[in-house]
Parts: sequence; C-alpha cells; structure tokens
Amino acid sequence: MFCKYCGKQLAENQLCDCPESVKERSTENQTSQQADAGQAAQQAAAAMQDSIQRAKSAIQESGVAQKLGKLLTGMLRNPFQTLQDAHDDPDKTPQYIIGGIYFIAVFLFVIKLFTGIGMDFGEALGPAFLLGLVALVIKVVYALCCYLFSGDKSQKVQDHIALLCAASVPDALCSLILFLLTLLGIDNYVLILTMLFMLIVCGTLSNMGAIRTAFREQPAKGYHIFLVVTLILTILTLLIGKSLVMSALKKALGGMWNYLF
Repeated sequence: MFCKYCGKQLAENQLCDCPESVKERSTENQTSQQADAGQAAQQAAAAMQDSIQRAKSAIQESGVAQKLGKLLTGMLRNPFQTLQDAHDDPDKTPQYIIGGIYFIAVFLFVIKLFTGIGMDFGEALGPAFLLGLVALVIKVVYALCCYLFSGDKSQKVQDHIALLCAASVPDALCSLILFLLTLLGIDNYVLILTMLFMLIVCGTLSNMGAIRTAFREQPAKGYHIFLVVTLILTILTLLIGKSLVMSALKKALGGMWNYLF
C-alpha cells in the first residue's frame, strides 16, 4: 500500500504524514463536521417548530387565547365586571400575559423616548428595562397589600398580582399609543408631558379598579389603603428618581417655552 501523493509505502491502515495527505484528511474532517452541524441545526429547528406547534395547540385547547381576547375587550367595555370575573377565574394565565404585554409596551415607549432626546440605543436599554420593571414592582406592592388587608385568604399573592396585571390593559394601551406617536415624530416635550399625565392617570385608575375588586366586601377600607400605598409609592418614586423626573420636567418646559416663544 502506497501513499497516492508522495509514494511512501504504508502498512495496513497506516496514514501517511505527508503535507498533502494531512491536508486531505483535514478537509474531510471539516466537511464531516459541517455536515454534522447542519444536521444538528435542522434537528433543533424541527424540534423548536414542533414545540411551538404543541404550545399553540395547548393554548387553543385550554382556551387561553379566547380568554385573553375577552379580557382585553372587556377591560375597555366594562372594566369592573371584567375584573370581577378575572378575580373569580382560577385560570390566571391570560392575566399574566397582559402583564407581560404591559411591560413590553412600557419598555418600547421608554426606549423610543430616551433615544428621541439624544440617548444612544444601548444606553437607553438599561433605564427602559428598569422603568418597566419598576412598573411591575409597583403592581406587586399593591398585590401584597391586597393579600395582607383584604381578609380574603382564598386568594394568594400571585392571584392578586394576576388581577393587577389584568387591570393594566389601559396602561399598556396608553404606552403603545405613545410609542406610535414617537414613531410619528411628535415633539419630545409633548411626549414627556403626555407620559407624566396619561400614564400616571391610567396607572392610578387601573390599580384603583383592581383594589376595588379585591376589597369588594370592604370598599372603604380598600380606598383608604389605596390612598396610603399610592402616597408612599409616589414619595419613594420621587426620592429615587428625582434626577430623572427633574430632567424630564426641564426638557418638557424648555420644549414648550421654545414652541410658544
């Protein structure tokens, strides 16, 4: 047995170490590895597609999509009755999905707002994620208060969190509208003022609606707890985000002054 490149005599199953033989074996190994990698990628894609299909089937079978649509439309038509039904519904998945939509809506709007006032996209990611997280944490705080003071021990903390998420439909809708306005190039000072008023108003009303539902047997107690918790959260927000709030106000007032004069 001889090497086809250098002619060296080889023993049975012996590999030649000449440069041409080594190069050929290296090329064959690379080709084999690429083929294996391509096959693995195809298998992974097929497995992912199968998982997505099974998830879609599970969602359709469980009626999550129908409940989600009913929840979204119900919050716009008859919010108090919709929140009452959500409170009594043992399936909280659609409510958590709305909470996720709310986070994404706030995240998108804040990113577009910060990039609109000159911040780089990479720099805006951190603050946008933080503000979206803070919006969810505020709802968790309200949920804890509902659990501790409502007297309804049949509802767990996560059930109250789900209710607060369901109540955030107006907040999410407002954030998405503001995000679309930023895409249309509306002046930044208008966006900042809108953010300060519309989001606060929508958030306050939605949280109050959820607490009203949780305290349906003691509405006066729920109202007082809501006022106290809102006051504490407002003070903490101003103390923690004082520089951000003042910067937003200065930009808003400066933009309005330039626009008017």
